[in-house]
Amino acid sequence: MENQKTHPIPLALRNTYTRIAYFAIGLGVFIILAQFIILFLTHNPYPPLRILYIVMGALMICIGAMDYWIAKVVRIVTSPSGLWFYSPGVALHTDWANVKAVGSKGVFLRRQKFDTLALLQPAEQKCTGVVRLLKRSVEKEIPLSMFGNWRDSELGQEIKRYVPTALL
Repeated sequence: MENQKTHPIPLALRNTYTRIAYFAIGLGVFIILAQFIILFLTHNPYPPLRILYIVMGALMICIGAMDYWIAKVVRIVTSPSGLWFYSPGVALHTDWANVKAVGSKGVFLRRQKFDTLALLQPAEQKCTGVVRLLKRSVEKEIPLSMFGNWRDSELGQEIKRYVPTALL
C-alpha cells in the first residue's frame, strides 16, 4: 500500500492494558494455586466451591491474556485508498468514500460514550479463529476512543485530511 501509516494504541494506554493483563493473569494463577494448596493441605476432595474458584482463576487468566493481546494487536492503518482496523480476530477495511461521520456510541447502559467512525455501508470484514464462528453481524462503525486523544493525534489529522466533513 502506498503512503500507509500505522496508528497503534498510544503507549500510555498500551501500558495500562499490559498492567491490567499482568494483574489479571497473576490473580488467576494465585487463585488456582491457592485452591490446590488448600486442597492438598486439607485432603478434602473437590468440593463444588473449590471447583468454582479454579474456574474463576482460569477466567481471570483468559481475561488477562485477552487484554495483553488487545494491547499488542489493535491498530488502525490509513492510506489514500482507505482505512484498515485490526483487532484480535477481526480486520475491517473501508474506503474513505464510505465514511459518513464521527459519531458517539453509548455503552455500559448508555452512560459512557465512545467515539466511532460511522460508515455508510458495512466495512469489509475478515474474521479468524473462534471470532469467525461467533461474529454474525457486519460492522458499520470503527472504534476510535481506544486510541486515546485521537482527535489531536496523527490519526485525527489523517481522518481530517481524507474526510474533512466527518469531523463536523
